[in-house]
Amino acid sequence: MSEAATNPRPKNSTLIRRFLPYMAKYRGVLAFDLFCAALTTLCDIALPSIMRTLTNTVSAAALTVDTVLRLAALYFVLRIIDGAASYFMSGIGHIMGVHIETDMRRDAFDHLLRLDHTYYNNT
Repeated sequence: MSEAATNPRPKNSTLIRRFLPYMAKYRGVLAFDLFCAALTTLCDIALPSIMRTLTNTVSAAALTVDTVLRLAALYFVLRIIDGAASYFMSGIGHIMGVHIETDMRRDAFDHLLRLDHTYYNNT
């Protein structure tokens, strides 16, 4: 009999339920990390909207230097927000992932330490 038949793969919902307690400790950082991910997405969507505004302005009189400078300033602010959010995600967000992984490894190692010697003899 194959190993897959004797040991079926757990469902995704089961795996998520086992993973959630590790994330609960870092829920504030996780929520802010997801918020930063949403911000970077919104900032990336803004450039096509700004370009559409510039290109859809039909008459040259409607497209003033003031309008172009305002759109450029808006895009510059969005790039600063995008940079700050990306910095947070690549720094703090990844460190959070390392801490979650460390917690999981510690629990796995503690479980291995609690196993009986016969487990290691048979395995």
